[in-house]
Amino acid sequence: MDVKASVTVEASLILPFVIFLIWNILYVSFFVYDQALLTQGSYTTALKAERYVGDLQERSDLAELKYENDVRDRIVIGSVTMKQTITDEEAEVETQLSLTGPGAAFYNSSWGAGQKKRVDAYRPVNFIRNCRQLEKIKSGLSSE
Repeated sequence: MDVKASVTVEASLILPFVIFLIWNILYVSFFVYDQALLTQGSYTTALKAERYVGDLQERSDLAELKYENDVRDRIVIGSVTMKQTITDEEAEVETQLSLTGPGAAFYNSSWGAGQKKRVDAYRPVNFIRNCRQLEKIKSGLSSE
């Protein structure tokens, strides 16, 4: 029996599986990176739009520019859509990631992720009042 031939046959059966496995691990890692980028980008865009002083159109334009720089220019795979809602009370950014996974020519391999991040209006006066109330509660607890 020829040992070299049996190793070649076994390698020809296992090597495609190993390559497919490595490819999928890389693809999933890119997908996870893009999903983390969506989360971070959506939140920072909403936060920046809420903290900016200006009218709603200026805030909306700023949010679009921030999202363009933080997410769309750095996405690895797939395509991203963003919808923003900016009012006087809150800023909300909703994003969708869609991509076609490996092996899409052979089977349905559509992947997707979505994020929706919301930031309430920043009210410094209310924040200071809440801090003072907490100080009163704390001083009342420590005196007992």
